[in-house]
Amino acid sequence: MKSCSQSNLVLGLGALMVVPLISHAADTGSFTNSLTLWTAAAIGLLTSGAVLYSAYKIGGGALQLVYQYFGIGMLFVVLATVSVALPQWADPEVVARTHDLLFVIGFGVMAYGAQHLLRVVGLK
Repeated sequence: MKSCSQSNLVLGLGALMVVPLISHAADTGSFTNSLTLWTAAAIGLLTSGAVLYSAYKIGGGALQLVYQYFGIGMLFVVLATVSVALPQWADPEVVARTHDLLFVIGFGVMAYGAQHLLRVVGLK
């Protein structure tokens, strides 16, 4: 598949190595106020978008559905990560439950996609 070339992979891995160094220097002590949270969200959104775009480019079939499940599941995980940055006036219990629920939904959708992939390749 041509959607992820070697140069993009090297660039992405390089960014993953540099971002912790930058965020450590800019960290204010709080995960929700740090560059790390927003960098993770941006990388997650870009990756989810790339997976969903790949699903679109496949143009149908069972493999497209697998890509869609993974892309949607990743979006839920990104939303769960960002949900910890809800306003200070939000009830901490609601924030925690929202965070956990979004993670469970995201990983559940990806697990369903993985099971669908096993059916597609004939292993289940």
